Amino acid sequence: MSEKMSGLLDLILRKLMKDVQRSLVGLNETGPVSSTDLSKSSETAGTLDTYRLLEDMNYITREKGVFKLNYPVFAARDKNVIERMGQLVSPLVAEIIHQNYARLQKALANTSPVRNRIEFSEVMNEAWHWIFAQSNKILAETKFMYDPPIRKVGEARYIAWVSQFRYNFP
Repeated sequence: MSEKMSGLLDLILRKLMKDVQRSLVGLNETGPVSSTDLSKSSETAGTLDTYRLLEDMNYITREKGVFKLNYPVFAARDKNVIERMGQLVSPLVAEIIHQNYARLQKALANTSPVRNRIEFSEVMNEAWHWIFAQSNKILAETKFMYDPPIRKVGEARYIAWVSQFRYNFP
């Protein structure tokens, strides 16, 4: 019985994920949609609940009965541009890390993980998150990047996004 329930839940989740994808991609393609039009349309019948779920998760917003995207959606047609951008930036980041690796090792030498003989690659993983966070802060403060609001005290600030494809960076 539990195997059948598990299979049923898997089917339900797959359908929900398809509804979520169709809703987000649809909003990206056609633009905002009113809840009235959504309720009337035979093509989108049953998706009002999906829109409400996405609204609750902040992926979409509703103003005066009109749903619109709250986060960017990268369509399949955007893949080449995104990958080219990654190919331009990745070598620059790698070069900076290689040039400063010895300085980073020295700067982090007295941290607890290093003193406790944690592999430096693991320490660098955490350091990268600090570097990434500081870079995001600078980009947000200089208005190159969106500065997401604080939603809850103590919660990380991030901006969600949706993609129809996987990235293939070098």
